[in-house]
Amino acid sequence: MKQLLATIISALVCVASLAGTPAAANTLTAYQSLPNGWRTEVIPFPLDFAPNIELEGVEELVFAPGMYDATKQDFFSYAFVWAIKPQALEQTRMHDELHRYYLGLYQAVSGQKQASTNSVKISFSVYESDNRYHGHIDWIEPFVTNKPQRVLFEAHKLECRDKEETRWYFVASPQEKDHQIWQQLRGLKTTKC
Repeated sequence: MKQLLATIISALVCVASLAGTPAAANTLTAYQSLPNGWRTEVIPFPLDFAPNIELEGVEELVFAPGMYDATKQDFFSYAFVWAIKPQALEQTRMHDELHRYYLGLYQAVSGQKQASTNSVKISFSVYESDNRYHGHIDWIEPFVTNKPQRVLFEAHKLECRDKEETRWYFVASPQEKDHQIWQQLRGLKTTKC
């Protein structure tokens, strides 16, 4: 009986702590009207899996229905936004932050905390100013297959001056860019500042 009571109290403490979490940390603000079956997540910075990313704000993620199913064509296809305090992310810094992000993700999911920094390679194939990037990430996909994977990505910046916020929108998929998933990713409806 004491153990049951302790379990109930622990559960109530967890619920109470979640109730005190600000709504902004749990609600998408950068996306609207998502397609059926797409899942979302909102994570405040600093990110648990990549605490050395020095950004302030939140990350909002939108996952395609087949995100974690390697048999699906939309496997590991998703969009995310870094809604952060305004600051410059020129090419070198963007490269470093993405490297920290994917290395941290790899280490957290694979359990290999001491994984080499060479476990993740970021390359920019197109650089169109400090407002738009295209490239790819080469890594070992740790969620499902544990096999080498190349993830293509596109990123663009939106300044929200009224909110004193910068939004970096990313879309990513291992599919080639002529695949229909890219139309879906690029077509996700974003909110105005």
